[in-house]
Amino acid sequence: MVWTQQHIDDLKAAMATGMTEFQYSDGSRGVYRSVPDMQRLLALMQAEVDAALGVKPINRVVFTTIKGT
Repeated sequence: MVWTQQHIDDLKAAMATGMTEFQYSDGSRGVYRSVPDMQRLLALMQAEVDAALGVKPINRVVFTTIKGT
């Protein structure tokens, strides 16, 4: 399925209310077992929409240093 920003917005709205069964604005139906399932799908949707728009993912590197004693 091709995801759109509207699908992302619909899923976020359902997650905000705690609904795991709802209808997207295009008429398709979403039934999910849990909010974590919805969060995984949201990440997938966002990645696919960003890739289609040419948005580069943000990579973050965290350095931790410890001074020797």
